[in-house]
Amino acid sequence: GSSRLEGLVITGGSGLGGGVFATDGADVDLVNCTVRENTGDLGGGLFGRNNAELDLVDCLVELNSSMNGAGGMQLEGGSTTTHNTLFLDNTGREGGALAARNAASLTLTDCTLSANQADRGGAVAMDGGSLTLTRCKVTGNAASDAGGGIHGRNSAHVHLLATKVTNNQAPTAGGIYMDNGVLEIDRSTVATNGQSLYVMNSTEVDLNSSILWEDGSGQAVASSGSQSIPGTVVYSIVDGDELARLDLTDVLLD
Repeated sequence: GSSRLEGLVITGGSGLGGGVFATDGADVDLVNCTVRENTGDLGGGLFGRNNAELDLVDCLVELNSSMNGAGGMQLEGGSTTTHNTLFLDNTGREGGALAARNAASLTLTDCTLSANQADRGGAVAMDGGSLTLTRCKVTGNAASDAGGGIHGRNSAHVHLLATKVTNNQAPTAGGIYMDNGVLEIDRSTVATNGQSLYVMNSTEVDLNSSILWEDGSGQAVASSGSQSIPGTVVYSIVDGDELARLDLTDVLLD
C-alpha cells in the first residue's frame, strides 16, 4: 500500500530500519520530515526491501546509525526518488548516508550528503544497482577503508550530473571507489579528496565536461595494477600522473 508522512519528527527508534521500515512493495512518501537519532540493524534511519519505494522531499536525515548497514537509509531492491534532502552526520558500516543492494535504484536531486561516516562509502555504498546524483553535494564524508564519498562494486552504475564530490577522506579513494561497474561524470567536479578516483576490475569511466582534480601530493586517478581504464574523457580537465590509464578523447589537460 501507499503511505504519506508529512511534517513529522521520527526519532529514537530501533529495529531493521530504526525510524522507517518498508517492505513487500510498500510505497512510502516522506515530505518535510526529520529522521533523527534512530538506530537500525540494516538502516539506521530508513530501511526498504522487497521492492519497497521510499521517496523523500524536503527532509532532514541526521545522526542515525547502523552497525551492519547504512546509517541514513538502505534499500535492498526497490527504489528511492529523493529531492532537496539533507543527509548529515549519519554513521554506518557500508554507506554512512545511503546504501543499495539487490539492484536497488537511488535517484537524488538537489541533495546534500555531508559529514557521514562508514567503513566503505562514507556517503554512499552501492552493491550493484544504480545511483544518480543531480545537482548534489557530496562533501566532508569519511570512510575508514575505501570510498570516502562513494563506494561502488558488483556492476554498480553511478551517474553524476552537475554534482560536486569534494573534501571527502579515505585511505583508498577519498572521492569515488569503483570495483567492476560504470561511472559517468557529467558536468561535475570530483576534487580535493586526497585520491579522487580509484578503479579496478574493468570499471568503465566516462567524463564529459567535468573536472577531476587534486592539489599538492593528491592523486586524481588511480587503478589497481597496470590495468588501463576503459571509457572516454571529453572536454574535461584532468590532473594527475596516471592520465595514460584513461582513454582520452578531446581532453583538456593541466
